[in-house]
Amino acid sequence: MLKSFRPLTFALVATIVWLGVGCGFLRGSARANDADDEALERKLTPIIDCINGSDKNLQEAFQEYGRLLNDIKKNPSESSASFKMGFENIDRGHKMSLECASDFEMIAKQSPKIDDIDRMTAEYAATIRAFAPLSIQADAYYRQQGYRNDSWAKGKALDDQLAPLIAKLEGLSADIHKAGEREANGIHDRALATIEAHEGKGFAWHTLHYMIEARKTLDAIEAMAESGTISRDKVGSAVAPLQAAFEDASAYASAHADEAKVKSGAKLPGWIWISATAGYYLKQANDLRVKLDEKNSPANLETNFQSLVVSYNGLVDAYNNYEAQE
Repeated sequence: MLKSFRPLTFALVATIVWLGVGCGFLRGSARANDADDEALERKLTPIIDCINGSDKNLQEAFQEYGRLLNDIKKNPSESSASFKMGFENIDRGHKMSLECASDFEMIAKQSPKIDDIDRMTAEYAATIRAFAPLSIQADAYYRQQGYRNDSWAKGKALDDQLAPLIAKLEGLSADIHKAGEREANGIHDRALATIEAHEGKGFAWHTLHYMIEARKTLDAIEAMAESGTISRDKVGSAVAPLQAAFEDASAYASAHADEAKVKSGAKLPGWIWISATAGYYLKQANDLRVKLDEKNSPANLETNFQSLVVSYNGLVDAYNNYEAQE
């Protein structure tokens, strides 16, 4: 499957705003339970920002670069392939990725110690610093279509150096993504328990609960697709908790209409803010299941999965925008 390039996580308090987005922290009673989680949030925030920003752009550029080379290798002297934004421009002259390298170097030394994240962020930073100057040379070469004059001789020499760095950045990106999700998901689960203990299962609880289930659903479907085990029944089982979370939140909203009204100086409840995008995401998940029932082609299933990812990102945007409000 193609990479989905979804954000690392949804918003963790809105001091900063994670996934087309930065990642803030949950507000009020949804904040971290203790000093340990607060320290963990501070450590995760720049990782989330970089994976959702600079790294996402670079991973997309890597795919574009692969397509470029496939075209050029067929006939270098006649290829008219272009590298569009290249490596450097898509990353604002490597400003973003080099800033992330600096952040990652600090994160690797920061408490709390998390062995895999500390190791991977240090490796990612070193790899970016090796990749940046080579990619600038590659951008100039492909921008000038030098491969048409030298039968891709310089391009091959550059690719011999770039390819292992790109492969390493792709692997580190995926692994940092997983490790970051693991830690952030723990924060979200603990925050949900805190909300329930302080407020019960009200609007705040239902909103965060749905976001957690939305993430689990996407992760489960993606894992099935990547392992080749996707089926109608399995997707149905993955979507069932999401469906229940949506129905429970909607039922709570109907039964507590007075709470949903905006009071002077207050925000709308989170569920009211995200319910439309939550419903659309649920529809996309169910549509994917229906397409499987229709024995749709792999290409169409890929399209439907990417639509699910887009709708998830829209849901996350809505949630993060809500959390960013004062």
